[in-house]
Amino acid sequence: MDIFVPLFFLMVGLEIDFNYISSHFWLVFIFWLLSLMAKIIASYFTTKNIIGVRHSMLLGLGLSIRFSTSLVLIKILLDNHIIEEDLYSMIIATSIVFKFFVPVSFAYLNDKWKKYLITEKG
Repeated sequence: MDIFVPLFFLMVGLEIDFNYISSHFWLVFIFWLLSLMAKIIASYFTTKNIIGVRHSMLLGLGLSIRFSTSLVLIKILLDNHIIEEDLYSMIIATSIVFKFFVPVSFAYLNDKWKKYLITEKG
């Protein structure tokens, strides 16, 4: 059964409307930025007093990645005509950007804040 998993992700990628993404680049960027900021701000306000400011921001950044289960749900919504292809393309495009942005940013901030992360509390 594991042989079909890559095929599923290939199908998800093939259903993206690349014309929509390229013609609405700024809309995709704003959607990505709002999604990122929502996770970081929510994490900041809910955990800063427990794990500290820098830890809470790293937590929000780490939570920004969409996992494969959410991609399955989005694909089901598209197949059942609950969401339109434009919204589907935007969500998948932002997921792809997050897959590359988050690990690099997380590693950078973790290295930059290393001396603060061990002792920071509140």
